[in-house]
Amino acid sequence: MKAFTAIATTILLSALLLGGYVGTYYALVERGQWSTWDELVDSGEIFPPKYRYGGNASKLIYEPMNRIDRRIRNDYWMPVGESFPTAGQYPP
Repeated sequence: MKAFTAIATTILLSALLLGGYVGTYYALVERGQWSTWDELVDSGEIFPPKYRYGGNASKLIYEPMNRIDRRIRNDYWMPVGESFPTAGQYPP
């Protein structure tokens, strides 16, 4: 019975920590835009993540969640009708 309690407690705490991580990511992230053409080409992302708080620390901490979010909410990060410029295309 003690082993079950320890396992259940571990699972519950892990779920709470994961929920807090995902929740704070969604509370902090919004879609940003590059200011220069060079930044756009170097990154490969049209809309980089912009965090409301934390700057570079948030970018580092939430990078794994951002990669997952880009797969889950692809339409948010790459809206229909917008595409990444290919070689030979130039900014307006």
